[in-house]
Amino acid sequence: MDQKLDVVRGRRVLKISGREFRQAALAASRVVIDMGTGDGRWIYRLARAYPDWCCIGIDASAEAMRESSWRAARKPARGGASNAWFVRTAVEAPPSALCGLADAIHVQFPWGSLRRVLLQPDPGGLSHLACIGKPGAAFYFTMNVLPEDQEAPGRDRRLVAAYARAGLIVERSNLRRASPQTSWGKRLGSGRAAPVLVIEGRIADRHEIRAGAQWTVGESSV
Repeated sequence: MDQKLDVVRGRRVLKISGREFRQAALAASRVVIDMGTGDGRWIYRLARAYPDWCCIGIDASAEAMRESSWRAARKPARGGASNAWFVRTAVEAPPSALCGLADAIHVQFPWGSLRRVLLQPDPGGLSHLACIGKPGAAFYFTMNVLPEDQEAPGRDRRLVAAYARAGLIVERSNLRRASPQTSWGKRLGSGRAAPVLVIEGRIADRHEIRAGAQWTVGESSV
């Protein structure tokens, strides 16, 4: 059965065939998915900068993505970006139509349940995130820093092990200073460079998962 996706275009939420969606995505030179995209401005700007990419913003709130999706639906001469897609769905359990699409997965300054998935971490939620990436796809998770993020003995070791079980190979996990790129991130950091927790790596391939390989990450530092 062909799964339908809720695609946001301005004030409308359209039911789009999962098969049609995948065909459009796989025709692009690169697929980038931003989970918990919020207002979608970052993914819209990315789509405008790279018209040969398929740029997908995922969020549970259609209203949050309304303006960016409206801008993307305009004609190119008026700032449109037909390669930008905005999908309404629960970010912790994305639809199967998204599985295996992404060359890169971004999560930027999450809050609530998505933040808990990344930091507790939750194997089930992490597995859903891993599912949307192709083998070898890169992931970039960036979070604002709370006191417990800086004072968590053994955090990296626990995080790496849990991510590995979900098929996510952590190559770097550290605290650094960075300027937020999303609207929500700028609100959290008042637009200035601030300490953020960055977790980066790639999606494991089947051989690595079967082998049960062990991975390490860099030291945390600000």
